[in-house]
Amino acid sequence: MFDGGIPTDIGSLHKLELLDLGGNNLIGTIPSTVGNLSRLRKFYIEDNYIQGNIPTDIGLLSNLNELNMELNNLTGHIPRSIGSLKGLTFIELSSNNLTGTIPSIVGGLERLRRFHVDDNKIEGLIPKELCSLQQLGEISFRNNEITGLIPDCISNLSLLQKLVLNANRLNSSIPVTLWDLENLLFLNLSSNFVSASLPASMRKSSVIENVDLSRNQI
Repeated sequence: MFDGGIPTDIGSLHKLELLDLGGNNLIGTIPSTVGNLSRLRKFYIEDNYIQGNIPTDIGLLSNLNELNMELNNLTGHIPRSIGSLKGLTFIELSSNNLTGTIPSIVGGLERLRRFHVDDNKIEGLIPKELCSLQQLGEISFRNNEITGLIPDCISNLSLLQKLVLNANRLNSSIPVTLWDLENLLFLNLSSNFVSASLPASMRKSSVIENVDLSRNQI
């Protein structure tokens, strides 16, 4: 198990394709020099004690496929520069102290399959731009301060299997089109302010295995 911080000279490892520092006792911040790792495909620093902001230089990692920073003490906003990472398939930022909103620019991450930002302090609306991510299979924004509506266009995500939005401040009705998602297996909207009655269109979803709508205003 390693401790200490991520050294700034890590940016000199120009041929690095995989950096896995997960499950250690690392402290300090993420050095901006990680932006020099132009060949990096997988960046894992989960389950440490890293603090500070996610550096905007993360957007320079043009070959990055997977990003896992969960279970740290990261603060600040999700940087808009993350929208430059066109090859990303997996974003895991859960269990930090991130604030601000889900940046709409993530709608350009056409290869994204899993997007997890559970257990933070994210606020604002669910951006409609997410609805353009045709490869998206999992959205998990549990336990934040997200408000407003569940976008009707969520039904565009034909590969969506998991939608987890519980413990937020959503105050919409459940979009009728949500039940048209043929691959949806897991839906959790509990502990929000979701209202209205359950539609007959629920019967359309023949594959769904788990629906939790508890602690709402249905």
